[in-house]
Amino acid sequence: MDITADPHSVKAHRSIPGYESLGIGAAAERLDAVAGLGIKGVAVRVIDRPVSGREEWRGRRDPWVSAIGTLVEEAAARHLTVVVDPFSAALQPTGQWGLLSDLEPADGGTLG
Repeated sequence: MDITADPHSVKAHRSIPGYESLGIGAAAERLDAVAGLGIKGVAVRVIDRPVSGREEWRGRRDPWVSAIGTLVEEAAARHLTVVVDPFSAALQPTGQWGLLSDLEPADGGTLG
């Protein structure tokens, strides 16, 4: 689910055939197909832009919470469970995820 995209966008992934990035509305609509197959839940990877630090993340938390909350409500209405892959939560330009501690990235340590 790409929270940076138009809500109804469906974009094929260029490197993984059959894999799509969905806006929040498109992801919610796709839940009907999932429920129709008798599948009991979905795993969602949230796509967002990298953040530069804690202050930027503080401003970006609300869109994450809102998007995930919307999808969870839509899924619950269809008796589906949602599991969120946290990989891109506070994604850093270095490819690490999580909010970095006061140490330099090379020194290790993130705040989850």
